[in-house]
Amino acid sequence: MEIDGHQWLKDLYNYEDNEGYRENYLLWDDEKLLLKMIDNSTPEGPSKNLFKLLVARNLFKEIFRINLNQLDLFAKNALISLDPTKTREITRGIEHAIADTHRELKEEFVIVRLFTQKSAGQTEGSVIVKKGDGSLREFRQESTLFGSIDTTTQNQELAVFAPQDWTDEIKKAQKKEAYRQELLPLINDYLKARAGLFGIY
Repeated sequence: MEIDGHQWLKDLYNYEDNEGYRENYLLWDDEKLLLKMIDNSTPEGPSKNLFKLLVARNLFKEIFRINLNQLDLFAKNALISLDPTKTREITRGIEHAIADTHRELKEEFVIVRLFTQKSAGQTEGSVIVKKGDGSLREFRQESTLFGSIDTTTQNQELAVFAPQDWTDEIKKAQKKEAYRQELLPLINDYLKARAGLFGIY
């Protein structure tokens, strides 16, 4: 919306506490928004392109995912050692690098995200169980196995999303493997090249 600058879209989504805004908002629904966005009278731009993808069912899909432990050491450190502001800066750089080398992927439609998943000891271990005497305790307190799990362990992953038109599971598997072969060295090289800029070395 900010890039395209459609005034009618700003009027719809930039909330104002007045009757005029409310009257205009109530005139719209999902169908009207879709038709207006893809209409020939609407100039081309990222917003219109996004809606065209939705109409064509060319939806965002995960094309690549990797555990950070599978990255080169300096590449991994370039991610986990940054504060949230710089982390977003560097993931934006990865998005640009991917779009620059894969012309079929538009930069505004490439999304790179980092995910942190808690260990099993922090999730399943917190389930409440009922003992034989009727008392309630956490599963980690009753299970020797879960009690031994290091609850500080976190599974950190990097994922890439982009619009894809996969039509079957075979094509999906082939394309994801191709992306894996191409994106893993690209991401490693990008991060290692910039690790020094962020004081990682």
